[in-house]
Amino acid sequence: MHKEEWKKKLHGLMRGCQDEISKATNIGKKMITASQTNSCLQEKYMELGKLAAKHLDAGILEWENPRVDELLEEIESCKKDLQLIEDEVQKIKSHSSDERN
Repeated sequence: MHKEEWKKKLHGLMRGCQDEISKATNIGKKMITASQTNSCLQEKYMELGKLAAKHLDAGILEWENPRVDELLEEIESCKKDLQLIEDEVQKIKSHSSDERN
């Protein structure tokens, strides 16, 4: 009888482990789906923001909000900074190729 009790306990423990692994797997799948959905959401917000900025810049859309104006100024500043960096990279590339010749 003692052996039977140990068998029952072992089977119960194994069932409990399987249940926990199943739960963890299901939670993991849900978390992956949530991460993918969150990435999609961020992409759509970014696309919407770019479209709104483009239309604001073109005068198609008007939005009386001081924060929008601040964001547009920051976007322009970032664009200028990126262009300066690109110009510097091109200078470095051309300088590097000139030295090889």
